[in-house]
Amino acid sequence: MSHLPGEAYIHRYNELIKSLTGAKGGEPMSELAPELVPMLALEVDRPEWWILGNSQAFGSAVDQAAGGVGTNAAAQWIFPVGAGVVGVVIRFTLRNPVAGVYSLRRGATAIAGPGPTGLGLDFRTGNTRRGSLLLAQGTPVVLSGTRLCEVSPQAAADYNIVPNVLPFVVMVPGDSLTCFNETANSPLNIGAEVHYERAFEASENKSG
Repeated sequence: MSHLPGEAYIHRYNELIKSLTGAKGGEPMSELAPELVPMLALEVDRPEWWILGNSQAFGSAVDQAAGGVGTNAAAQWIFPVGAGVVGVVIRFTLRNPVAGVYSLRRGATAIAGPGPTGLGLDFRTGNTRRGSLLLAQGTPVVLSGTRLCEVSPQAAADYNIVPNVLPFVVMVPGDSLTCFNETANSPLNIGAEVHYERAFEASENKSG
């Protein structure tokens, strides 16, 4: 369990610097080369570096989730319990939306019939690697979950909820993120969801 600011990132920072510089050995970079002070923002670093930090980007989309009478169209991303990874959602786009209110919610009621996982966006890892985040779409009877944000985009104008409204969303195993069209009997189109996944380290656990 980590109690110091940044403690959970020391190992990842050191490993990424070693990968980028080709450094050898098991000592922290501050001891190997104290005159070097590399500046890296680990969760928003350059996309082509993610693979060096054992992170991988994935993308997914929903063509259309239909709404029904008295129900709200929704698309849901779920990290299965035991996945062992952290997911950071960095882009979430409404495609050609109809006028109305849309919300992102955490912990909404699970939608039946999860679909495929995201496809890898780093082609260096091959074309068979799939992400842990499961995509589901359906028409829940009622809105549920804790609202993170809501938007009212103009009709037929693509809109990025993340990062325009939320800068990012960090998800751990057991979490879900659901996008609702809060207008009943109205469709929902997700143009793109982009996130990256990396191993969840025990030192990151701040609970308790």
